Amino acid sequence: RIEAPGGSVDVLNTHTCANYGHQYENRPGQSWRTPLDGDAPIRLAQMLQLARFLQNTGSERVVVGGDLNSQPDSLEMAVLRGAAPRLRDPWPLLRPGAPGFTSNAPDNTLAADSGDPPVRIDYLLISGLTAHSYDLLNGSCGDGTSLSDHMGLQAELLPGNSSVCAADEPAAAATAAAFQEALKILRQGARSYSSWSYRLLLASVMLAVVALIALGLVVAQPWWQYAPAILPVLT
Repeated sequence: RIEAPGGSVDVLNTHTCANYGHQYENRPGQSWRTPLDGDAPIRLAQMLQLARFLQNTGSERVVVGGDLNSQPDSLEMAVLRGAAPRLRDPWPLLRPGAPGFTSNAPDNTLAADSGDPPVRIDYLLISGLTAHSYDLLNGSCGDGTSLSDHMGLQAELLPGNSSVCAADEPAAAATAAAFQEALKILRQGARSYSSWSYRLLLASVMLAVVALIALGLVVAQPWWQYAPAILPVLT
């Protein structure tokens, strides 16, 4: 929490679980794209956790920045907008039509040759503030190498609520549908993780049994029987 003109502002930084390869699917009747990667349940849970944290702070003026690993039209962002409707993304308002690629950007020397398509997954989301300007930054070292494989974000923020366009207000029906889809993915993830946890537990028990059997065999035999084999190695 920092003090700024007009009162305090809560500034939060976060980094959600990655969607390597940016695997999504367009499904009929949906205004978002559904993630297909195995870490989608974790990322959706992180979005809900972020929204709950914002709700618990009770602050009217908030800045949330970081790598959300979610594209603007993804289910993850639809869930975040529905769970934290006060948050606004000022980029489309200030830079309409600009792609705003922050990862795998063509002019980023650390990511230009990655082979992955450029995407926008880093954000500055605001509440109770107005963005006067919003720009991408590509800082570089002395040899011209980019400082990071992601582009930086810079915004000038002023007191007052940001302008809201119709497309920025999540419709109740779309929000409910997004939550239902997210719940389905979360349930699938819970079953998958439970299965892997059971397998890991079973493997651990089996290894422990094998170790105990091996230890029992060693203890059951007089240690001096192994001396002829061990002494040459030690000497």
